Amino acid sequence: MLVRRISPGRIGLGLLAVFTVLLATHLVVMVLRLELDRDYLLGIAPRLDFDHEGTVPAWFNGLLLAVASAVTFLWARYAASADRPLTARLIVIGLAFAFLSFDEVAALHERLSFLGSGQGLTRLGGWTVLYVPLAVVLGLWLVPLLLRVPRPTAIILVLAGVMFVSGAVLLEGLGTKIVETIAGVPITQVSPEQWAEIRRNWFYVLEHTAEESLEMCGSILYIYGVFDYFARRGVVIELRFSRR
Repeated sequence: MLVRRISPGRIGLGLLAVFTVLLATHLVVMVLRLELDRDYLLGIAPRLDFDHEGTVPAWFNGLLLAVASAVTFLWARYAASADRPLTARLIVIGLAFAFLSFDEVAALHERLSFLGSGQGLTRLGGWTVLYVPLAVVLGLWLVPLLLRVPRPTAIILVLAGVMFVSGAVLLEGLGTKIVETIAGVPITQVSPEQWAEIRRNWFYVLEHTAEESLEMCGSILYIYGVFDYFARRGVVIELRFSRR
């Protein structure tokens, strides 16, 4: 039997290392595309772009959300015996992360553009009609949980949430403004030809890179926070592999 103990620092640094490699390769691809007109690179470049669905970064982002869901369900199982009032809240949070993971891989929110009027908050995308109210409700649902965990863990979880929402909503708004400034029309009226030109603009590239980076780092910090909670409670998490 091969046993590997999972520590907060090890899991956090490991995931952060993968993110750093993906970020570095994405930036290299962007330099090659925008400065040297090397768009394809044998099909590798499109797969490393933060601004496309079905890419390696998108799958990694989905994987992070799936891991966040799994560790939250693990936390709920522990809470069922050690801190029962948290169990229902943790199950809801775990289900939310599972949905976000599916959404990231399937690009579900990208297909909700028909929702909303294209005015106000919905200028960010039709998905805001459903996602933003649900995020507010979930945030309020989390307050009792944050009051019951150790203060350092609560701070980590709050910072993780701030990072994720800043990327998913606030920087998305900045990106919308950049797109509309470059195209000269509302984002709902941008043509495919204009989008192709926008994606070659450094302001847009850096904004979208920051947006996706904050989302991924928020997920990593959340996962670290859950394992930090376990460590502070004296709970040991191990992976066991049979040699048979």
